[in-house]
Formats: sequence, C-alpha cells, structure tokens
Amino acid sequence: MPAALNSFFRIENLATLREVALREVAEEVESKRTVPEPVVLGTREGLSSAEPPGAVRERLLALVSTSPRSQRVLRRAARSAHRLGAELDLLHVCKPGATLQGDERERLSGLRALATSLGAHLIVEEGDDLAQVAARVAAERGTTYAIIGQPATPRGLRRLSEPLPERLIRNLPGIDLRIVADRGDTGETLGSAGQ
Repeated sequence: MPAALNSFFRIENLATLREVALREVAEEVESKRTVPEPVVLGTREGLSSAEPPGAVRERLLALVSTSPRSQRVLRRAARSAHRLGAELDLLHVCKPGATLQGDERERLSGLRALATSLGAHLIVEEGDDLAQVAARVAAERGTTYAIIGQPATPRGLRRLSEPLPERLIRNLPGIDLRIVADRGDTGETLGSAGQ
C-alpha cells in the first residue's frame, strides 16, 4: 500500500489532478452565470417586454461510437452539460448503407439507453466523413461546444490525411472543441469511425 501511494503522488499526477480541478471549477463558475431580467420597452402600440441579449445558451455535441470507451466520453459530456445547464446531443455516424450486426446493434441500443438515462439526445447519421456530418448536425442543432474522444493513432496511408481534431476545427468554426483523454492503451478510440 505505501509503495502504491508513493507512486501515485508524483508531480505529473498532481499536476494533472490540479488541471482537472481547475477545469471543473471554471465550468462550475460558468454554469452559475445569471441571465439579466427582461427590460420593459415602450412602443407606440403599447408596452412590450423584450429580453436583452444575455448569455449564449450552450448546446453540446459529443461524437460517440459503439466502442465501450464511448461511455467515458458520454459521461464526461453529460457532466459538462449539467454544469453548463446545456442540452446534450450525441452523434453516432455509420457508413452509408451499413447495417449493424449483433454485438454492435446491442452496443448502440445500450448507448441509446445510457443517453436517455442521462437526458441526452442520440442522433444516428450516415456518412463517409465524420467531420462533415458533425458540421451539418452542429449547424442544425445550434451547437456551441463539441466533445470527442482521443482519436486513434493513424496507421498506413491514413497517417498522411488530416487528423480528425484539425478537420473538426476547420469544419466547426466558432465551436469549442474538447478532446477527452484516453486513459487506456488498447482498443478503438472515439472519433475514429469515418476518418
């Protein structure tokens, strides 16, 4: 036990914990912003109530797959949406004409159930380019914040293509992008579909 504690309290781990804590506090402060009271304006027809421009209502879009690691991204996105008082949309993109088979269909059903329990909206779309589909859905839904899992390291000729985070930044102008760190070393990571 003492050896485990000594290896945990290293400078790198403490710096990471500090960064996470600061991010959580910043999101909490942001979520407590107050919206100004409506101002009553006079017009020729009479008085009407007009709401002055206030804080922008946040809407989050999390890109998910049927990989078990998507649950981590979904839960992180749900916590962020809760802190910001925002709506949460989940986007799952599959290849055009693809039909889900056995395990994958069950995982998508489980993802849908988890999304419902967390108050999120699961959107399933077809497309060859994840960044383009995300841009279209983000424009339709009024997204202000996008969340993805850490992309897989590209192999082969895919190393020469533009990485997913850069494509998303280019296709989602004015939308904040957050990448949820992958704590494991194996398996498919979120956002690798459609790259």
